[in-house]
Amino acid sequence: MPWRTREFSIRDPNGYRLWFGHSDLRAGELVEIERVDAKVRLGKRFFALLGSLAERKRLLLNESLEEIVLHSFEKIP
Repeated sequence: MPWRTREFSIRDPNGYRLWFGHSDLRAGELVEIERVDAKVRLGKRFFALLGSLAERKRLLLNESLEEIVLHSFEKIP
């Protein structure tokens, strides 16, 4: 997108449209991230949705979830 983000949307089985996006990583310095293992509880449908998204992006589920959360609050230059 012209505002330096990568975005996509999907429609869930109930007809809701979900938008995902993140800032272009080339826009600034990379930040080293220290990771920890954590248990999370997700609804079965949301888990399936995240699994499908991760598969489409050729990521592991935890990598996809991390990408969504980490880049959701980045400032757009």
